[in-house]
Formats: sequence, structure tokens, C-alpha cells
Amino acid sequence: MAKTRAQKEEVVKRLIDRIKESKSVVIANFSQLPVVDDNKFRSDLRKSGVKYEVVKKNLLIKVLEQIGYDIPDLKPVESNIALAVSDDEVTAPKKIYEFSKDRETYNIFAGYLEGELLSKEAVENLAKLPSKEELVAKLLGSLNAPVSGFVNALAGNIRNFVYVLNAIKDVKGQ
Repeated sequence: MAKTRAQKEEVVKRLIDRIKESKSVVIANFSQLPVVDDNKFRSDLRKSGVKYEVVKKNLLIKVLEQIGYDIPDLKPVESNIALAVSDDEVTAPKKIYEFSKDRETYNIFAGYLEGELLSKEAVENLAKLPSKEELVAKLLGSLNAPVSGFVNALAGNIRNFVYVLNAIKDVKGQ
């Protein structure tokens, strides 16, 4: 059933708000996606905090125009268009990329990172970056390494001093 003009305007308003509040946006196109896969994928996205919606091409163009984003050339797209947005930079691209790499009928089309248009390749490269938690863990490990090395060096000196004292005790005790 076709949507009324008021329903379309409501969808446009909701998408505008959703995109403005997000840091990253991924546009994907797909066809012939099994319902079981789609449901599982949507559930996984919800758990990750990614908002996902299938959108009509004309409505998406209208949304992007109203926000003032550069509009990718959507004319060649004949299949369904999905929009995924997330509050961080890599979650939406990472989830969409992981899902699309196993399926020929699901493709990343373009994306936005903080308002800048990204090509398909740029979105895929963004998806391959480590998550924020992984980067923080690596940073903490890097910061901790010199301190840990210094402590081990000091402990080695003390340990060697104890060995020398034990050797002196053994020599004098005999």
C-alpha cells in the first residue's frame, strides 16, 4: 500500500533527525535477501546500537538534500536501499561490511562520516579499522610497556643483588 504524503513527510523528518544525530551513515543496496538473514541481521544491528531502515530512493534523496549533504548518484540503483546510522564512527560501517562480504546481493553503496560523503571503498576501509575499545586497549598497552620495562629492570637489579649476597653468604658460611 502506498504511503500518504503525510506519512512520507514523517519518514523524511525522522530520517533527517536520525542522520543529524549520528556520526556515521552507510547506504547499502540489496536484492533477494532471505527473510531469516534479514531478521537476524536487524537483530544484530539493534544490539550494536545501529539504527537500520529500508528507504525509498526518492525519499533518501529528499532527506539528503534537506540536510545539505552531497548526494551520491543513486540513479543506477534498481534494488532496495538500506540506511544504517550509528552514534560512533565505525559501528555501522563495520556491521554492514561484515554482513555484505558474505553476500553478493548486498552491497555498500556509499556513506557519510560526520557529514562528508564517502565512497564505497572509503566505507570499507573505515569498517576495517579497529573499534574504539581496541584502540584504547592498544594505547594503554603502549603507555604501560615502558613503565613495565622499567619495573622489570629495577627488579632485575635487586634480584641480582640478592644473588650476590647469597653467594657471599655461601662462601663465608663454608
